[in-house]
Amino acid sequence: LKTPEEMQSFLIDLCSVRELNALSQRLWVASLMESGKTYAEIVETTGASTAIVSRISRMLASADGSGMEKAVNRLKNQE
Repeated sequence: LKTPEEMQSFLIDLCSVRELNALSQRLWVASLMESGKTYAEIVETTGASTAIVSRISRMLASADGSGMEKAVNRLKNQE
């Protein structure tokens, strides 16, 4: 996939609306974590469960979180 439009089309074909919303919410959670927000602020802002926030936090702290971290950084650079 070479363009954002191709990726969007692929994800729409692959995922249900609920799954796309969950992916979006997790990326939002990661972005807020990277900006220094607290768990409570993130839960209140995003509506994500504390379990999701905790999972994203653990993922970002591990080597497995490098993909999410890269995505968050790229989105920040687009702003």
